[in-house]
Amino acid sequence: MNNNWFGAWNDTGWIIVYVIVALVVIGAIVMAGRRKKRQVDHLHAESMRLNARRNEPRLEQREAETRRLEAESDKARAEADRQEAVAREEREQFEREKAAHESSLREADRLDPHVTRTSRDGEADAAEPVADRAGDPAGPPEPADPAVADAPQHRGRP
Repeated sequence: MNNNWFGAWNDTGWIIVYVIVALVVIGAIVMAGRRKKRQVDHLHAESMRLNARRNEPRLEQREAETRRLEAESDKARAEADRQEAVAREEREQFEREKAAHESSLREADRLDPHVTRTSRDGEADAAEPVADRAGDPAGPPEPADPAVADAPQHRGRP
């Protein structure tokens, strides 16, 4: 039997062998490249992990400092809220005292015949001027207490 399958170098059989060998060599080169890349990637990942572990103490320190600052901020905010509540209560107390004071002055003005009444727009009422009272035959009433006689007379609300 004559085997023409492996005749000259450019016969079909040899061309198939060349192609198979070329594919095996290319496959080996690709596999070696992939293996080398995985090895390089592994080494790079290990290097990154080592750097990350080196930074952990610094990060833990920063986290502790951040938590401390947050706690201080919360404490300051709570103190500010408390002071705001105290100030609000003081303001309300002041407003009540001021209203009582002004009410007392208005009542005193209403009772005192020497005080000129003012209308809502701030002008004196013509009905009861102080000068008209001074001209009364009975005259202005004398204060019962001599110390009050020397005190200045209140002439309306501030």
